[in-house]
Amino acid sequence: MKKYISLLNNTKSKVLITKKNLIDSFDGVIIYSENPYLIFSKLSQLFNLSALN
Repeated sequence: MKKYISLLNNTKSKVLITKKNLIDSFDGVIIYSENPYLIFSKLSQLFNLSALN
């Protein structure tokens, strides 16, 4: 995770999903989770527009 922290300053992302309090300097929304991959999977299903057709 530490290798990606320096990239946060240049991202266009508005939401970050991460474990516990690993990040304290991000200008967007931070979602803390013990299982960030699971949360990403669930959120991507919610925003899957092809599933609406």
